[in-house]
Amino acid sequence: MSSTDFTPETEIEKELWNLIKDKDQFTLVGMKTQTELGDWVVENFFRKLRRLKVIRLARWDGKMRLFTALSEEDYQTKLATMRFSHEGAIWSCIRSLGTFSPEDIQAALIGAQDVGFKKIASYCGVLKRAGYLKVMSGTGKQTRYRLVDDTGPLPPRRKRVFVLVDQNVGRVRHVTGERV
Repeated sequence: MSSTDFTPETEIEKELWNLIKDKDQFTLVGMKTQTELGDWVVENFFRKLRRLKVIRLARWDGKMRLFTALSEEDYQTKLATMRFSHEGAIWSCIRSLGTFSPEDIQAALIGAQDVGFKKIASYCGVLKRAGYLKVMSGTGKQTRYRLVDDTGPLPPRRKRVFVLVDQNVGRVRHVTGERV
């Protein structure tokens, strides 16, 4: 059975299906954290989807299994779209250069993609804060970075997530139903 043929039978299944049906990749742990349903309920639904071959293993990164409900063709199309985005072009340059400055990336992309220096510098800053890059030397335009966490060909993407911050207890909670 393919994901296009699958129809959730209950409201709980609809809730869980809506969490994953359009994602290019997801994990069982991710499903559990995005809902307030019990682990047992999520695990049973996950096993049902695997048994019916509605979801499949997308890739194994050595640490966790990433699944998808997309067909192989849709999955590959989505991945190609990500690789050819501005962030994808910058990430590809970062991976090939290893040690670089934003100016190096801009020079490497001339003629291939029209990506501005501000966008490159901003993306490098986000990658640095997330732990993908380490500053080797310099500041501003002269900053030299080194890639320290090469997770693969797909670019890490910025996402804004809707959360609630409870200042009484200092906790952040993801809002169920909001897409990551």
